[in-house]
Amino acid sequence: MNEQRRERTQRDRQRGVASIIVVLLLIAGVVFILGQTMGIVGTRGGDTTRQLDSTAALELAESGLQRAQAVIATASSSGIMSDAVCSGIATGGPFALGRGSFSYAAPVADPAGCSYAGTACSSCSVPVTGTVNSAQRSLSTTFNISQSYGVTGRGTVVTMVLKNIHTVPALALFHLAWQRQGAGGNANASICGTCGNRWTVESSSGNPSVGAMGVTVPIAPLTYSQVVTQNLSLSRDYVEVGALFPATVSYGAAPTFVGSYWDDQSGGGTGSKTVNNSGYTGEVNSGVVAATSGTCVAAPSAGTEQSCNSWCHGGDTLIYGLAGRSAGVSAELSTVTFNISGTPAQNVQLTRFVHFPDTGGGTANASGTIYSEIWVATNADYLSSTSAPATSYPAAVLGTVGAHINLSSSMSGGTTTMEVSSVVGAGSKICVDDLLSTYSGNNRFVSGTKITATPGGATCNSAAGTYTFDTPTTSNMNAGTVPLASSKNLIVQGQAGIAFTAGATNNGAVTIASGPVASIYTLSTETSVPISVPITQGSAGSGDTIRVSTSSSLPSVGTRVALFTNNGGAGAFAANTTVQSVGANSFVVSPAPTAAIEGGVACGGTCAFFNGPSSTSSVTEFRIERSTVGADTSQWSSGFACLKGVDASLIAPVTSSTVKPGRWQEQVQ
Repeated sequence: MNEQRRERTQRDRQRGVASIIVVLLLIAGVVFILGQTMGIVGTRGGDTTRQLDSTAALELAESGLQRAQAVIATASSSGIMSDAVCSGIATGGPFALGRGSFSYAAPVADPAGCSYAGTACSSCSVPVTGTVNSAQRSLSTTFNISQSYGVTGRGTVVTMVLKNIHTVPALALFHLAWQRQGAGGNANASICGTCGNRWTVESSSGNPSVGAMGVTVPIAPLTYSQVVTQNLSLSRDYVEVGALFPATVSYGAAPTFVGSYWDDQSGGGTGSKTVNNSGYTGEVNSGVVAATSGTCVAAPSAGTEQSCNSWCHGGDTLIYGLAGRSAGVSAELSTVTFNISGTPAQNVQLTRFVHFPDTGGGTANASGTIYSEIWVATNADYLSSTSAPATSYPAAVLGTVGAHINLSSSMSGGTTTMEVSSVVGAGSKICVDDLLSTYSGNNRFVSGTKITATPGGATCNSAAGTYTFDTPTTSNMNAGTVPLASSKNLIVQGQAGIAFTAGATNNGAVTIASGPVASIYTLSTETSVPISVPITQGSAGSGDTIRVSTSSSLPSVGTRVALFTNNGGAGAFAANTTVQSVGANSFVVSPAPTAAIEGGVACGGTCAFFNGPSSTSSVTEFRIERSTVGADTSQWSSGFACLKGVDASLIAPVTSSTVKPGRWQEQVQ
């Protein structure tokens, strides 16, 4: 009994073992499942973190592209876009932002080396990488940059934004072209409040006339947003362009507007000089004779022509603005040539700095009926001394021998004194031992009468006062009578120390005996050279070396020079004469003068462009060539302006830029 009970008790005790094993197995399974679950959850969490980091890195890369676009847009709108700006986008990276950063690889501009002062940039390709923790996303895009060289449209308000990116002041010239005839009659233009009106002309009085207006606008250094607005009285098709003319550093101010030339044919002017409805040529009046005050900068009015003949005197920049009436957007000028028929014809080729609208037809709002252009020619200003002649001879002076005399009071017969009010001729003098000749066929002075004394006792004198001679006059002489004195004294003007040697000079009338003493040479015989003329000596040789006074300024190499005046002598420069080298008191030109220069005044600057520079009556003819002869430019209106103090290397069209980003692409990692 007891044995059975013990066995039963032992069996009862062993019955829970299997359950425990099952429970343990279940626990192990649960733990395993939990472990697997936690691993899966952890993996998914890491993936999620990496996914979030990757998304954030992509957004950072996009931020980098937005920054690059802002840099390019700012530079383009300010007119300073260049290869350096494009590559400079990467400078300073990586750039921290939010949880990470972005950095650039090397941005690339197209074309290489592009700049605002040279070939304009057409695009900038930018690769950028965003980084967040270990996640990186790399994007790239190309920003396309389009340049607009003017404005065009239809309406009454014409606006352009003027920028000066330079550290020197500048003067801008804007040229407005508009279709004048239309509904309501002829439309007239008015200038902006800060502008100077330089010409307002029209090609004809009716349809299809084209109006042209040139205005200048000063602008301070580093000014980026000066708005220039002009208005038309009636809604018309219009095109406006502009060019910026910065000053040289040494000039110290904005370039000076010297003057302008226009001729308003339809308003009652003298003819087709700067406007035409079918031809190819025009002309301007004298432009570089001695300056006169005020008249050259007066604003033009309807029906007028510039009458000032020094509107380009002392200038270094000649500007030509043209408005063309066309049959399509492809119309343009191919060349503008100044002085095509002078003596000599200089055939100065102007350079076109701006044309608008795009001849390829890509300009929005372009009507195809009008276009506007600005052409420019530059030359360093220069004028040799008027008192010390330029010559191709080894030695030359301006000089006089003897002089005319103005009497301040009448002279009685039998007198040996005369009251002189002046000695005629700049630099002329009367000297002791000079001979007084008969006058107007009357023997008032005995042949051989000599001057014995001048006012103050000087040997030679040009002062007013009492002059004494040795033989009494034979009859009365009235005040104002001008007796002629001959002399052995060559009075040198403005150029002391010229090394004349004894012997004949090139003008054939004077032979040097000795000297100089106090700038006076002694001649071998009495003679008379009563006005300032060049006296030369020696052979002109090849004639390509032009000698000037040591005190005179010299032209710079590359300057085009012409003969402003012969100064009473002879000689002529060939067309397109250019300075090749400069010495201490001479310069070499090419080609050599066509006739030896005896003692003239040489000029550079815009003076060298004109026909007969010193003439008050000469005209200078110019010619335009159209891209297609005939219908593409049926009428044209134009005007000229001259500036002084321009840095030719910095002249540029007034432009505006538009930046358009292409679609970004992601680089495969």
